[in-house]
Amino acid sequence: MSAEASLYPSLRDEPLFAAHLFPADFGSRTAKVERLARHLAASAVERDRQGGSPRAERELLRDSGLLTLAVPQQYGGQGLAWPEIYRIVRYLAAVDSSLAHLFAFQHLQVATLLLFGSPEQQRHWLTRTVQERWFWGNATNGRDNGLVLSRREEHYELDGSKSFCSGALGADALVISAPRGRNAEDRVFIILPGQRDGLSINEDWDGFGQRQTDSGTIQFEQVFVGSGELLGPVGPSPRTTLRACLSQLILTQLYLGNAQGALDAALRYTREQGRPWPSSGVAQASDDPFIQQRYGELWLRYRSALPLAEQAAQRLQAAWEKPALTAAERAEVALAISEAKVVAVRAALDITSQIFDAWVPAPPARATASTASGATCACTVCTTPSTTRCATSATGCSAARARHRRCTAETQAASDQCAGRDPKLARSFLVAQIRYMQPDHRSPALFHAAPVLVFRVPVARIPKTRFV
Repeated sequence: MSAEASLYPSLRDEPLFAAHLFPADFGSRTAKVERLARHLAASAVERDRQGGSPRAERELLRDSGLLTLAVPQQYGGQGLAWPEIYRIVRYLAAVDSSLAHLFAFQHLQVATLLLFGSPEQQRHWLTRTVQERWFWGNATNGRDNGLVLSRREEHYELDGSKSFCSGALGADALVISAPRGRNAEDRVFIILPGQRDGLSINEDWDGFGQRQTDSGTIQFEQVFVGSGELLGPVGPSPRTTLRACLSQLILTQLYLGNAQGALDAALRYTREQGRPWPSSGVAQASDDPFIQQRYGELWLRYRSALPLAEQAAQRLQAAWEKPALTAAERAEVALAISEAKVVAVRAALDITSQIFDAWVPAPPARATASTASGATCACTVCTTPSTTRCATSATGCSAARARHRRCTAETQAASDQCAGRDPKLARSFLVAQIRYMQPDHRSPALFHAAPVLVFRVPVARIPKTRFV
């Protein structure tokens, strides 16, 4: 084995969704989690294109037996620790960000009951959650002040609207936050059945990315609220503010799951369909040291973010178990989560955008003709095939490639000609071509949409290859 080969071990020897890279160890729940992920992956791409409500997939979540992970055992639940729940969220987010979001928010609503509900309220609502296999939605967007809770003689009423109500459509029960009267600072949490009279849950979520989180709007028109449906009173304390920490760490896990899914799909594509650059001197794209280096850099971004997320989850669990949490202890948890989130966002953005730098396209079209001055390019992607001669110099070829960077196919003759004059320059052409191609001009087998990850704008899924 050459010195170079020892420095760059072959990627193609790794199994798909390699266990040592992305372990799926959830104890006795491993089979359930993997089965659920496999089902979600089968239709994730098409569902994200279509949008709408994932009714059938929500039933898969319900049937999985995983919706009661956060419910304490005394109420019939599984009482799983938060770090273990977050690992499952991250694993599901690698195949379907929308359903992972809904799954995670189920446990966030359970946590709301545990933080703000009285013992009687916890017993009533959580026991029913287990026995009746409830799915929880929410209307708790704190930046939306369009909903008001008003006092009546013997009850309360809700009037107004709420946006970003993830999971509300078709939910069995809702967690709602609203100010008492016009005082926006005096907010309370409310639990209501999902079918309460006066509730209009709209199927109007049409976001860019995560198109199946059912995060639409709800209209409230004189909605009856019984006194027992207001959670608490608990009073302000550092412990109750852990709800915000829980939700921020959910987003962190979603970002890392998106990064994992994108990196795994790119690795798989390189192994199965990637072609080596003509001047690389290797038979497989996965043996190309430049490509291996790129994947190594992306892996380091993911790997460096993961421990921070794990440590933040452990700190959160320790705070969760403390009956009397101090403000300083809560601040340490919040800081750990913020650190993890910042690094996770950067890692996810880098990975989901830079996987294209490591991608080598399928073999280009052969030249349709050649002359002493160059070769003719036969583009197989553009609507009308173009015929542009490749100049005899590397500089001239660079200009020709720049004019035709929207094409995914080039002539082998032109590629060889450029590579023969300057292999490094030819490599840079490839990277530039991949970076600047429009999404609809990438290989249809892999790039149905450019991977983007902004808050609520996750990676577009890659079809047919996950968990096969």
